[in-house]
Amino acid sequence: ITEKERNFPAYIIHKLIEVHLESLHFINLNQVVYTFNNKKIEKKDLTQTILKLIDTFKEIIDKNFILVLFRVNNFTEGIVRVCEILNLHQELISLYTMDDSPIEKVEALEKTISICDNYGFRERRYWEQALSFYLSNQSNFTENYLKILLEKMEKNGLLTPKLLMQIMDKGKKIS
Repeated sequence: ITEKERNFPAYIIHKLIEVHLESLHFINLNQVVYTFNNKKIEKKDLTQTILKLIDTFKEIIDKNFILVLFRVNNFTEGIVRVCEILNLHQELISLYTMDDSPIEKVEALEKTISICDNYGFRERRYWEQALSFYLSNQSNFTENYLKILLEKMEKNGLLTPKLLMQIMDKGKKIS
């Protein structure tokens, strides 16, 4: 359908994404999923198929519905993609900095810093969250990340010294 036809209602794509998410659920349960050709489908292939559907049909799908669908199914890659499309930067930072985030801590901090670089000039709280995330997970990072954060915040005049010290006080001992 998606390769031959382009003029169909969004609910067709929604349903197709739901079917793929259901297949992902079975793969995550270590059950085998097969195509009609008895070819095994791997998780990464199915994930890429879902993301490609989002990218291809982002003009017609209901992105808010799809975002809820991804949240219900804990499909992190999809949540990230739809949040990027909808410019939900706060949602992305929250996803990256959650205690139980499925994203590795270093990658999460790097992505958070990237969002801060691109959009933090409007939202000081992004930088506050990035610094708080660093401080609460210090053992996962080198001090280089702290230097990067502090230099960027100082360069942009984003935090007052008092607020910075209040945030830093939450962390472990920092040289």
